[in-house]
Amino acid sequence: MIDVEAIFKRLEGTDEYMKFERVEPKPSYIPDLCAFLMLESLDLIPKIEHGPNAGRHWSIVANAEHDEIFLQVDMDKLAETATEEFIIDLYRCGVMYDQEGLKMFV
Repeated sequence: MIDVEAIFKRLEGTDEYMKFERVEPKPSYIPDLCAFLMLESLDLIPKIEHGPNAGRHWSIVANAEHDEIFLQVDMDKLAETATEEFIIDLYRCGVMYDQEGLKMFV
């Protein structure tokens, strides 16, 4: 298990933020879509629990405020399944840590 918050804090102030060209392999050549697909690849997006769409993924965007979107991601599962390099690549795609979870500028 990794300490997601500690890795993001260590990355702050480095030259890694939005260095999308360093992400390999890229599931998409669009940074925000790349981050979404990376998170989906680890099955971190919550699923609908009831009704005809039960078992399908819910939206990755939990909410938006001013110029930020907040991502709906299972943070415990992220800590259990992600590697430090995975977190660095998310940061390179523009993902940041917030006490509530993950966020991105729009």
